[in-house]
Amino acid sequence: MDKFISAAEPNREFFTRLREVREGCQYVVTGHGRPIARLVPVNKDDHVAMNGHTVLLSRLKG
Repeated sequence: MDKFISAAEPNREFFTRLREVREGCQYVVTGHGRPIARLVPVNKDDHVAMNGHTVLLSRLKG
């Protein structure tokens, strides 16, 4: 189940929220009471995870 948080909260506790997302929590970020974004874990099979790995390797080579 998604937890709702205000847009200001992730700014104050960014690394805490990222750790919780990595552990499986999902958040809906709201601005002025309206949903504006979702923080969810990246699936290992997701193209985002693969692209992140590619970017990291290219930076290490460069």
